[in-house]
Amino acid sequence: MEQISLFAADVAEPLLDDLGGLLAANGQLARGAAGTRLSILLGPATGPTSAAGTGPAETGSTDADYTDEVLARADALVAECDRRGIGAQRSIEGDRVLVSTDRLPELNALADAWTRGSVKRVPEFPAPPGGFLRCWALAAGHSEPAGYLLRTDPQAEQLLPPLAAALSAIGLTGSILGSRGGGPGVRIVGRRRLRRLVELLGTAPAGLTVGAFPAVEQASR
Repeated sequence: MEQISLFAADVAEPLLDDLGGLLAANGQLARGAAGTRLSILLGPATGPTSAAGTGPAETGSTDADYTDEVLARADALVAECDRRGIGAQRSIEGDRVLVSTDRLPELNALADAWTRGSVKRVPEFPAPPGGFLRCWALAAGHSEPAGYLLRTDPQAEQLLPPLAAALSAIGLTGSILGSRGGGPGVRIVGRRRLRRLVELLGTAPAGLTVGAFPAVEQASR
């Protein structure tokens, strides 16, 4: 029987800082008198895309499958917010899905940690990092033949080097990919690193297509 990691995201205590995983992707913050709102737009430009970033990755899935996966990712992110006591909802925005939280003072500290002025920055990863990585993977991660790609915000490429360094510090050293190389993002490769990532992410939520999370079989190669 395979032992469950005590640091897996679905076993470890959920932390509010874990929601920073959305900000490692293309998540955005909006401050106001009543507090901060966290939101992220999921879809063809942010989910599992082709190298050109124009549509679904070429894994044999149809457009309908792709839409279902985006909805599944959105529902999973709403559930992750709920686990942390943060109300959130999803709405359809054309061919994309918007996940947004309620405007809450509890999210002000997250905004302080992830921004300097109006510019996004990278704070230290939460410890343990599983919940943060799970939110990041749900927002913008997918398997590739060469490994697993955690996409980063294409409008904030200053995040890429510090995110890669933070991943390396927890044993997930990856290759930095720029916009022209299929990114921006960090590609995790190697059996040991993929196995560690699988352990930290925990069980994939229901509804995600094959490849949305790294598979145990992929990590065993």
